[in-house]
Amino acid sequence: NGLLRDASVPRELGLLHIDVDGNDYWIWKAIDSVDPVVTIVEYNAVFGPTRTITVPYDPAFQRTRAHFSNLYWGASLAALHRLGTDRGFAFVGCNSAGNNAYFVRRDRLRGGVREIPLAEGFVDSKFRESRDRDGRLTFLRGSARLESIRGLPVVNVESGATEAL
Repeated sequence: NGLLRDASVPRELGLLHIDVDGNDYWIWKAIDSVDPVVTIVEYNAVFGPTRTITVPYDPAFQRTRAHFSNLYWGASLAALHRLGTDRGFAFVGCNSAGNNAYFVRRDRLRGGVREIPLAEGFVDSKFRESRDRDGRLTFLRGSARLESIRGLPVVNVESGATEAL
């Protein structure tokens, strides 16, 4: 909020894009100094389409330091969907690469842009950037990606409880 205010960003903002490979959910939740029409937020498809989870907030979060695999970061699409809904946004889809979710403020839906169900809009990530303990690419796909980070802590945004992935 301070950065946005210091930059004299107007309250009514056309587009806000959050992509920091870590605290994306927490940043969107905290921003109240602008009122964007469209918000794009990066999601972690490895977390799956249904669990409302995010990594715990850590101001020093760095994706590769958090876990060698490079797969433990950000929030699930379901967590961002819930936050967007609470903030008055309609979920309108994801990009074909499976890493960005698009939300439009409900009062600005027009011209054939419509809200879609979460299950219809989820796109699994096409990225294969996982790494082993030595930093070498492993190119994991499918459920092997989730298995490589199973047991790490995540916050269930519905209950507020920290649980194991």
